[in-house]
Amino acid sequence: MEEMHNESLEEMEYEYMKENMELDLLVVVGVEKVVSYHTNYFLKQPCRDSPQTGWKFMMEILKRNGTRCHEMFRMEKQVFHKLCDKLRSYGLEATRRI
Repeated sequence: MEEMHNESLEEMEYEYMKENMELDLLVVVGVEKVVSYHTNYFLKQPCRDSPQTGWKFMMEILKRNGTRCHEMFRMEKQVFHKLCDKLRSYGLEATRRI
């Protein structure tokens, strides 16, 4: 009888530990998600902080890698240059504001 009582206690302890381990795992995964969200959406570094405007800004963008040009103008550098050439062929000229 005592042996059965010990076995049932051991089973209860095992189940209790198993439930606690599952809860611990859920807590760890939850904390990882919160940290990941915080890192991605709250800890941001300014990336578009150029002090340049107008022509200088355009030249800064065009001199950098192609990714920044594509992000800003939604076209590759070569396409942007062809567009500018095409607009000039129609008589459009650069002005102070354009």
